[in-house]
Amino acid sequence: MIFSVFSFCQNRGTLKNIDDVVERNKVRNELAVSRLATSLCSSIGSLTNPARIANTLESVQKMKIDSKTVSSYIDYLETVTSEIAWISEVTCL
Repeated sequence: MIFSVFSFCQNRGTLKNIDDVVERNKVRNELAVSRLATSLCSSIGSLTNPARIANTLESVQKMKIDSKTVSSYIDYLETVTSEIAWISEVTCL
């Protein structure tokens, strides 16, 4: 996950403001995905887990979110990040 998060943070501008993740996965809470992405990018190098992230979002951002939802959103972000990395790799060939 660390490489995927790092790659996502590097390529964040290519995601059209998280719209790809929200649209592809029919996410109802776009703000939560955006805040999650920001939180992941700001904590690169730190060990974490979905429960800790959910607690942080609740205490710092005042956003109630379940750790299972956080886990799903991370999976969505990883999928899109993998596709971006693959497209970049193919484009560079």
